[in-house]
Amino acid sequence: MAAALGLVGIFLVSDILWTLWTEGAEDLAETVIGLSKELILVVAIILTLPYFYNAFAVMVNTIGVHLVDYGDPGLLLATDLPIIILGASVGYFVPYLANLAADITFALLVTIALAVLRFVLIGALFVAAPILAVLWLFPPFRKVISFVFEIEVGLAISGLIAGAVLALIGKVAYADPSGVSIAVLLGRLA
Repeated sequence: MAAALGLVGIFLVSDILWTLWTEGAEDLAETVIGLSKELILVVAIILTLPYFYNAFAVMVNTIGVHLVDYGDPGLLLATDLPIIILGASVGYFVPYLANLAADITFALLVTIALAVLRFVLIGALFVAAPILAVLWLFPPFRKVISFVFEIEVGLAISGLIAGAVLALIGKVAYADPSGVSIAVLLGRLA
């Protein structure tokens, strides 16, 4: 945050020079007034961003936890683990079961890797947010910063979508285990 506030002056001067270069010096007073308003907005964003992010994260995480609990992901793991164990133990004799176990294991590992990557990206973008807010002061960077902000919001909301999908899958698995898939049936028998 301190580095971002320190860079504000540099980017304010560069924005004034950029405006003079592209539009000329006719309306310099209006340009400085407009930049001062943008500067106040950026400083307010830098100072209040941690509080807004905390409130947003608590809200999204609370909703996501309730969605995931609604679907009971334990049932999904309880159906996958017996198939993985059976595929590892008798996979030599039943190649289809070995392939199914390998696919489920790979899907679980990819899911874990993507979840970790999502958390790391959200954290990195949050840490970089004050610097990105300062970069927004410079007109050539505005579209890029808007794109990065959209990515941050998308990553935050993707947790809700994943929770809703897990809840739907969990409820479908509870509804009729024999009609959903052989994986659910094997999990109930094991």
